[in-house]
Amino acid sequence: MRLTALEWDSAFFGLRLARVTGETLDAGSAAEVIAAGRAQRLDGLVLLLSASDATSIRVAEDAGFRLVDSRLTLERPAGLPPPPRPARVSTREHRPEDVPALESIAAEAHRSTRFWRDGRFSPERAAELYRTWIRQECRGGATRVLVAEGDGSPAGYVSCHGDPEGGARIGLLGVRNDMRERGVGAALLAAALAGFAENGSPAVGVVTQGHGIAAQRLYQRAGFLAVRMDLWFHCWLT
Repeated sequence: MRLTALEWDSAFFGLRLARVTGETLDAGSAAEVIAAGRAQRLDGLVLLLSASDATSIRVAEDAGFRLVDSRLTLERPAGLPPPPRPARVSTREHRPEDVPALESIAAEAHRSTRFWRDGRFSPERAAELYRTWIRQECRGGATRVLVAEGDGSPAGYVSCHGDPEGGARIGLLGVRNDMRERGVGAALLAAALAGFAENGSPAVGVVTQGHGIAAQRLYQRAGFLAVRMDLWFHCWLT
């Protein structure tokens, strides 16, 4: 196990943060990374472990790491046709003038994540994180960003990522609070998957919260299957 500085996160939150990297954790390595973190005057450590690794999870908890979130990875197998798009919701490519509205949606749409669940991150900075994230996606961080329209303004978004080898993944998917349960998420996902299919992407991946049942149902209805569960831990040193 070793520490890798989280430079962007540290600058954004005004904290000195590092990621503990490695597959498993034992008592000796846990003590070493915590000692190293204190020596480097870090504020906190971030650790991701497989949910199936009961031994490492027990060691982490004994060492002072606290469970803050679960991460579920899903994958849509190659060869599946895109799901039908709900007729009552229209989608399109995002436009520059959409960005302020998308930022407002992002500030509210991702409140189940570890940045919201850990009180050491202020709600204001957690909201700003997702404002920044969708803004960067629209400025070229994503291959494309699709927008659903509702009541004459953006009702939601999905960011899509592709790579030269043909891989594809969903980045952020968010729906405006007052437009939930109206088929907006399903329409966005169907449009994203249709685009991936046109580009010949063999499979599509996505990551969501393990406790996010509504999101999981959305992806499962579109043909995604769970392939991995991981757990996020934080250890605060200050």
